[in-house]
Amino acid sequence: MVKRILIMVIIAAVVFVVLIFLLPTEKGRFKRDIKAFQKAVEHENTSEALRYISAVYRDGNGMDYPAFTRIIHNLAAEFDSMNVSISGLKVFIDSTDNQGTIFASCSLGLRLFARYQGERTLLFGGIVKPAPVRAWFKKTTDQYQVYDATY
Repeated sequence: MVKRILIMVIIAAVVFVVLIFLLPTEKGRFKRDIKAFQKAVEHENTSEALRYISAVYRDGNGMDYPAFTRIIHNLAAEFDSMNVSISGLKVFIDSTDNQGTIFASCSLGLRLFARYQGERTLLFGGIVKPAPVRAWFKKTTDQYQVYDATY
C-alpha cells in the first residue's frame, strides 16, 4: 500500500514538473511571435510581416506605419534574400490593462543582411556589434504587434 502511494506521488510530481516546463508561458508566446516576425521578413512575406506591425506604429525617429509598410515592400522588391540576425533577446511582460490587453517589450541586438546581385550587404546593425533595439508591443487577439521602437 505504501509503495503504491509513493509511486502515485512520484508520478504526480513528474507530471506536474513536465506540465510546468511544457505549457507555453506568455513570455514564450511573445518570443514565438518575434521569431515568426523574423521568419516572415526573411521569407519576404510582406503581408505576414506587416501583421506584426500595429497600424498606430510611431517611433521617435518619425517612422510610422505607412513608412514601415513602404520599407518592407521595397526590401522585398529590391533584394534577392534577407537574413535577420537577433542576439541577446530579452523579453518583458510589462503590464495588463483592465480590458485584459497585454503590453510587452523586448531588447535585442539586431542585424539585417540582404543579397543584392549576388553580394551580401549589411542593411542595418553594426559589423562588429549588432545595433541595440528596444521595441514595445501590444497583444492583439492572437499575436503581439510592435507599436513603438528605439533604434
